[in-house]
Amino acid sequence: MEDSIHTLLIINPGHFHAALTLKEPHPAISNNVYVYAPRGQELEQFLSIVKSFNRRPVGPTAWKLHVYHGEDYLDTAIRERKGDIAILAGRNDLRMGTLHRLHSEGFHVLADKPWLINYKQTGLLKKALSKPQPIAMDIMTSRHQIRNRIRKTLTQDRHVFGELYVPTDGTPSFYLESIHCISKTVNGKPLIRPTWHFDIKVQGKGIVDIPSHLVDLAHWTLFPDQTINHEQEITIKQVKSWPTKVPLETFKHVTGHQFTEPLQEYVTENVLEHECNCSIKYTVKNVPIHVRSTWILESPVGGGDSHHSVVRGTLSDIIIRQLPERGYKQELVVKPRDKRHAEDIEKALRNALKGLNDAIPGVTISIQGDEFIINIPPEHATGHEEHFAEVFKQFITYIESGKLPPEENPNTVSKYTLLAEAQKMEQQKKLEK
Repeated sequence: MEDSIHTLLIINPGHFHAALTLKEPHPAISNNVYVYAPRGQELEQFLSIVKSFNRRPVGPTAWKLHVYHGEDYLDTAIRERKGDIAILAGRNDLRMGTLHRLHSEGFHVLADKPWLINYKQTGLLKKALSKPQPIAMDIMTSRHQIRNRIRKTLTQDRHVFGELYVPTDGTPSFYLESIHCISKTVNGKPLIRPTWHFDIKVQGKGIVDIPSHLVDLAHWTLFPDQTINHEQEITIKQVKSWPTKVPLETFKHVTGHQFTEPLQEYVTENVLEHECNCSIKYTVKNVPIHVRSTWILESPVGGGDSHHSVVRGTLSDIIIRQLPERGYKQELVVKPRDKRHAEDIEKALRNALKGLNDAIPGVTISIQGDEFIINIPPEHATGHEEHFAEVFKQFITYIESGKLPPEENPNTVSKYTLLAEAQKMEQQKKLEK
């Protein structure tokens, strides 16, 4: 890869997402990758996953990993400047400070979510994104899920969707729910999580984590190419949080360890009260949105992490669902609000999908009762792990063009400020009880 122009620095890769950014090569990226981290299980897991990419029988990568071990990993990475792009996917409590420092030192940064875990970090967030260069972007894989992309297009089609429907009974215009499994398989092997994944002082509470994807998806779908001003256009209506009970047996299975000392205050009779679930109701530009994130202990038979959402239009609701009775297969469904308009909506939907044919060929429609199910060929229905390569390609495109879309930085600030304020509200509510 003699024509490569960018070199990656992987900074303290404590989460498997760091490895997934290297699942596919990129012609503009050198095979030499410089890793800076303290010694430990997290680093070894990262190295193991990347080596498995190099050794896979089909489409192997050719990464050459140069590893620096030491507690001064960040200082050393900045001093040596072996590359121009930093990848961050590790401890959540360190991310915002690390991102801000790398960015201020001139590195482009691609960082996993969440960028911050408490309201005190919003100042660093605003500073880091106050200038267009260098480029900092978070890893929003949900934007590259094919059903989300098609739904975004359909919500802009006035003959299929109509206008956005704003109910008067408190029902949201857009409801998004995500269910994650504590114990699951990644890259064909059981996922090993670091013990700090369960420590809210390090990982943050559930309010600031998975909802970053859900909020991003809602805003990206409903307000394409629009800037969202947090102070003027977002109002939080209700915040709730609750724990998932994690038995010691499950904890040992996913971490390889006993409950650590920082977790003991949340442990009763060998069960950890893991504060990871939440519900947030809010409005943006006067549109009601409800996001809900829950964690279960392990995947149901035939299932895994799952998603359910519905965006309501005056003509149709557009639904993404995974039903147990249908084998947890993810489905994109258009459901007309009035059956009398179903024939016209079907015609408009078929025309809309024809317009997508160049980018997504082979999409068809099945009719089941009063629903139109959009069938997507398997080659387009890639999974969560594959979406990291798509994010990475987009990030490199932005670097080479010299800029992000104008709404990206302010909308990233709005997204994380919303979640930080929601967590602050939830904490205050508990203190008042």
